Amino acid sequence: MVCDTEDQAVLNTSPLLDGDAANDTGDTTSSQVADGNAEELSNFSVPVDGDNRATEFKFLSAKRPHMRTFYVATTTMFVGMWIWTSVAPLQTTILDTSAITESDLATASTMSVLGSMFMRVVGGSFTDRYGASRVMAAALLMASAATCLTTLVETGAAIIVCRFFSGFAGGTLIIAQAWIAKMFSKNVIGTSMGLVLGFGYSGNGFAQAFLGSALLPAFTESMGEKKAWQIALLLTGAAGLLSSIAAACLGNDTPEERFKSTNKNGGVSGQSKLCGGNFLRAARNPATWILSFQYAMSSGTNAALLNIGVFLFVNIKGTSAATASAITSVVGWLGLSCFVGGLISDRATQKTVDLKGRYMTQFGLLAVEGALFVALPFVVDSFAGSATMFLLASMMATWAAGSTFALVPYVDREATGSVAGIVGFLGGLGGILLILLVDHLGSHTGFIIAGSLVMLSGCASRSRLPRAHDRGAQISQTPWGGPHPTVPGSSAGACEGGTKHRFLEEAGSMRLGHSSRDLR
Repeated sequence: MVCDTEDQAVLNTSPLLDGDAANDTGDTTSSQVADGNAEELSNFSVPVDGDNRATEFKFLSAKRPHMRTFYVATTTMFVGMWIWTSVAPLQTTILDTSAITESDLATASTMSVLGSMFMRVVGGSFTDRYGASRVMAAALLMASAATCLTTLVETGAAIIVCRFFSGFAGGTLIIAQAWIAKMFSKNVIGTSMGLVLGFGYSGNGFAQAFLGSALLPAFTESMGEKKAWQIALLLTGAAGLLSSIAAACLGNDTPEERFKSTNKNGGVSGQSKLCGGNFLRAARNPATWILSFQYAMSSGTNAALLNIGVFLFVNIKGTSAATASAITSVVGWLGLSCFVGGLISDRATQKTVDLKGRYMTQFGLLAVEGALFVALPFVVDSFAGSATMFLLASMMATWAAGSTFALVPYVDREATGSVAGIVGFLGGLGGILLILLVDHLGSHTGFIIAGSLVMLSGCASRSRLPRAHDRGAQISQTPWGGPHPTVPGSSAGACEGGTKHRFLEEAGSMRLGHSSRDLR
């Protein structure tokens, strides 16, 4: 395989060089990059790095490619979350107007979760090969079709099958994150990913309010219960179809339009097969599993709070079911603050060398979250105290989820989608674990054990901080200190000839802003 000459040039530029040597090298390379890409960079509405990824986030702009893709990814994830939870607010009406049983609906909900987990793994890996716009469009198309077909079901088996495929919409979370990682540079990746997560997650709350509290009552009054829930699902499916078209037509896979590793016929080039998205390579990286554990202890546990919050508060003397439901519902809307964790991570990494800022942010958020979980059982007799502790724990978990995905792009540049898929897939297990602990051991012991596990996950981010390299050394370690897959001598991912290092991870030895190709 022929290697690009500019990739070899990157190897000769070490951000660890200090003094005049570093400045001279950086300035020379900056000039070369600027001269070679001046015409291309002038077409972008935001400042970009050497890989044309945005280094600034302009929230009020929707210009192509960076900001428009941001809004397309956010909107499609929002609709995906809406589709995924669309049946939940309609379940009672479906039971009353069909032969479907409560057991069938419970099984269908489980299949919906399994469908989401399947698409998170498969979709994440496919984004590395075919580009996120196509994968997002395909996932929404299949989920929308299944949602529309749900209006025709009369048996338990039929709704179980439909819910599995409509669950594919839940996988848009990972597809959107992998998409954003291709468009924004490392100095703003935490903020941009957190915003997509926050606004995207709000699709769950929107589905509950819009379908269950607005459409269903309005349509029931005019045309009856059965047609009401059927039309509500048809409108949901139509929104998914429109979003699928928007993903395919309006979004860019990369700042340079379509995904470069895909040929005109939609096939994968030999280079993509060798150095592109590789699920097995992502699975072999210990950093993937560290982040999976941390995401399970943040996003997963936060999801569990939605399920057990009502039961926790109704056991407090004098608390009504309505009040307990209202407090618990706030957890869903706290998802909008997910970007705060990414924003803190971005700001912290600009103040420190290497990834220490991001690691300290991750450690701090998870440590505080775990401490709040441990403290929660000790104030459960007080409604004010337990509600405050409950919501603070949820907020910290939400921020930690945003901080976790701010680290995902650093694991393996060429397999970001695969890494995100594994992290998202395993994230749901944290919620299952917390529910089982509280159910079998009681809320007191369950929350203490869960909080201890959350703090343990935070300590994992402190266990393998990047090591400082010798002056002039090549960047040959991942942020977690292990050998990078594309560095000579590593076990996987090396391109032919051992000289192509297109996607070296600079994060292990870099202060942001010191190299012409640093923020990648």
